[in-house]
Amino acid sequence: MAIQVSGGGPSNIQSAPSTLGSKQRTTNPVAAEKVASPQQDTVKLSPAAQAHALKIQGQSVNQIAANLGVSVATIDGYLFIPAPKAPAASADISAGKPAPTGK
Repeated sequence: MAIQVSGGGPSNIQSAPSTLGSKQRTTNPVAAEKVASPQQDTVKLSPAAQAHALKIQGQSVNQIAANLGVSVATIDGYLFIPAPKAPAASADISAGKPAPTGK
């Protein structure tokens, strides 16, 4: 995913024609080439930034994971979603004994 950033830099300024004599001042071809080249105004977003952008656009965590080719757990980490914790197992259940019924 890339974001296009438009103008605003000094490379957009072109020199005005000179009124001194019959020769006109030409713009620098290197500067004119920079203005016409959109590759210099693009930014490649990190996967975390892409995940945030896709979440803002309304995609689910599963859709974002599929779009970026990473796991749902990774997207949860990017979006600061805490992982669900399993309940702690009691000693009686882990030893094979049934849990007390409270009688």
